[in-house]
Amino acid sequence: MSKLVRVYWRALLATSFMLVVGFSMYGVWQVTLLSELANLIPKIGASQSPLDRPQLKNVLESFQAREERYDFLEKNPPSIKDPSL
Repeated sequence: MSKLVRVYWRALLATSFMLVVGFSMYGVWQVTLLSELANLIPKIGASQSPLDRPQLKNVLESFQAREERYDFLEKNPPSIKDPSL
């Protein structure tokens, strides 16, 4: 019986070791793949801005207009009848 236990224990250890090695190799492969992909992405230079200034200004103006509408509606709430009455 003890021989069967030793064989089972060694099989568990070998399987665990193979899993650890396999997952480690997979992790190294993923890291190298990501670094290769990072090298393929074109770099944005200092002269090229990722933001479009006129479009950004339009977005900020729309937020300002939304805030003004909110303040107006907060001071002058619309009179809406309760439909359950």
